[in-house]
Amino acid sequence: MRDAHARLHGRGRARPGRPRNRLSAHVPRSAPVLSAPLTPLIGRDAEVGAVRDALLRLDVRLLTLVGAPGIGKTRLGLEVAGALTPEFEHGVFFVPLAPVREPGLVASAIAQALGVHDAGRQSLLDSLKVSLRNRRLLLVLDNFEHLLAAAPLVAELLAACPGLTVLATSRAPLHLGCRRWRCWWSGRGRSGPSLG
Repeated sequence: MRDAHARLHGRGRARPGRPRNRLSAHVPRSAPVLSAPLTPLIGRDAEVGAVRDALLRLDVRLLTLVGAPGIGKTRLGLEVAGALTPEFEHGVFFVPLAPVREPGLVASAIAQALGVHDAGRQSLLDSLKVSLRNRRLLLVLDNFEHLLAAAPLVAELLAACPGLTVLATSRAPLHLGCRRWRCWWSGRGRSGPSLG
């Protein structure tokens, strides 16, 4: 699965002499994260620009692309993530949540995408916090709608990791109730930011 998520456009190749995926408390500076889209994204330049600009704002740490099935939330998220790769010093990581069946497994899915392993002495969530605490990276959480009970975990990571930004796609907002966290509603005939 890791091979299927090659870094978009070959950016972020490993630096010579730096260990890869030897983690318990560190995220690799470069890791395979995004696959290059097979087709161009047509007619959504305004949305890509608006979402990109929102994610670059310091007061937006979480942005959720919300909409009906099949409208292109994942594709829009991947396009934005690819455009933002140079902006995040420690990378952009894609976490596919569609195969995850239980909210309690979201931390494991995130850890797998980041290459973070359970350190044994601490919980996986604590290992994630330690790994992300001093990193500036974008985490793309795709298809969150069936795991909304795990939204507090996302809030906990954001609270503990000041350099973390999350772009989520979902059919429903995460309802974390903070002004810094926004939803981007997208659907037929309307799109734009709102509190969520």
